[in-house]
Amino acid sequence: MTVDNAEVSPDEVEEYIAGLRERFASLRGVDRPVQTGDYVSIDLSASVDGTPVDDAQASGISYEVGSGSLLDGLDEALAGLSAGDAATFSSELAGGEEAGRQAEVAVTVHSVKVKDLPELDDEFAQSASEYDTLGEFRAGTRTRLAGAKRLQQAGQARERALDALLAQVDVPLPERLVAEEIDRRDHALDEQLERAGMTREAYLGSRELTSQALDEEIADDARRFVTASFVLDQIARQEEIGVEQEELNAYLVEQAYRLGVPPERLAKELVDGGRLGVAVTEVLRSKALELLAERATVTDEAGRPVDLKALAAADEAGEAGAGEAGAETDAEGGQDGDGGQDGDATPG
Repeated sequence: MTVDNAEVSPDEVEEYIAGLRERFASLRGVDRPVQTGDYVSIDLSASVDGTPVDDAQASGISYEVGSGSLLDGLDEALAGLSAGDAATFSSELAGGEEAGRQAEVAVTVHSVKVKDLPELDDEFAQSASEYDTLGEFRAGTRTRLAGAKRLQQAGQARERALDALLAQVDVPLPERLVAEEIDRRDHALDEQLERAGMTREAYLGSRELTSQALDEEIADDARRFVTASFVLDQIARQEEIGVEQEELNAYLVEQAYRLGVPPERLAKELVDGGRLGVAVTEVLRSKALELLAERATVTDEAGRPVDLKALAAADEAGEAGAGEAGAETDAEGGQDGDGGQDGDATPG
């Protein structure tokens, strides 16, 4: 079984650091006409056949010129405008009651700003990381990215080991369980789209899928999930895998983080709802999947062996170190006085 390499190239290090420079950048106002790459504050007002479209009026929008992320024709209309200037252009409305209609759009520019990136030096390394010099920052970034890639290797090994096993088994599936899983996934997708402010039609368009193709995809994923659940449950029974309290606690902390709630609250909700057994089952399946992958022969693309047990141990050590660092940070913050979707089961 082959997984990706975990090597980190110098370009990947620089790309990561460049992303951090973008996050630490500041915007500075300029007194000149708009250019590509500028950030502008604008008002937009669309009309169809001379009548303003109620859901196509917006003010104070921050927009990166040249990104093409709003309306077709907007970038061209903004070119050469200065703060206080206005222009009109034609564009097809992408959403709302008049979606698909050609509209006249008025744009007014309130401000023009440019992005200033911090200098790539020791001072930036100190502000963006725990390191004192840029050289240490680069070395630490390489180590961190390599660790992330090794975790990806472990994830790939688990998924590919499971796929290989599922290809060899034929498990009769209770249609009721499959139907319930399909409904659960449908409901979860609707919740995700609602939080994102996206309709299902827009989602289908973004993925270039038909409604039937999406239904088939969800049904296939549901069947794989149910099959994998049966298989992993059987492995857990055969291997007499158990769940320690520490493992259950770690699972609850991870799920609470994903959901953005305190672990104690999540644990209470599971107990009160009689669903703590679901969490135990998830941990059992995860351990069964880890065992399945560890018993497989895993190499990377270069043919080097990948030790999944060593990766798991390094992951646990990293999580412990992160927890200690977080506790120290919280303590320091107190001294200064400065004022997700439900977790899917392992096979999903």
